[in-house]
Amino acid sequence: MPNSTGPRAGTPRRSKRRRSPPSSAWTRPYELARVRHRLAAALLDTGGEDERARATELLRLAGTVARHLGARPLADAVDLLGRRARLTLGRAAGPERAPADPAEALGLTSGERDVLRLVSDGLTHRQIAEELFISPKSASVHVSNIPAKLGVSGRGEAAAVAHRLALFPAEPLRSGSAE
Repeated sequence: MPNSTGPRAGTPRRSKRRRSPPSSAWTRPYELARVRHRLAAALLDTGGEDERARATELLRLAGTVARHLGARPLADAVDLLGRRARLTLGRAAGPERAPADPAEALGLTSGERDVLRLVSDGLTHRQIAEELFISPKSASVHVSNIPAKLGVSGRGEAAAVAHRLALFPAEPLRSGSAE
């Protein structure tokens, strides 16, 4: 309805209500989890293997978000629907890749792994630096970072962890004369 008085006579009136910003998964994760739960229920009602697979993935996502947000009623509803449909909602199916290098599993970089090997052999900062062609300061920084990543208090304990986990297999001893 146009204004009938004032300087803006004849122009349409503007609503005084503010518009809410567009909703998205980033701003409303709970609502997205609820929608995923309800969509999964609808897919399970329609049947079919493709629908079951899609419903399983939707319930996994909804359950993860609900648990992260602490939305226990929604998390319980997701779990209940999964049980009733006899779905496995654990982790996503597929082979888990274990790190090829155990040091990588501990969160050590390749440089820290090399330094740890030398620390476990009993070398000093200076000797480590010479062996790896790095500055003594860089060696010191690596040696300082390693105990924190391994959850130990010093280089001696770090070396003990490396030996206990057999991170660096011992080289065979040579007998006889040097070649």
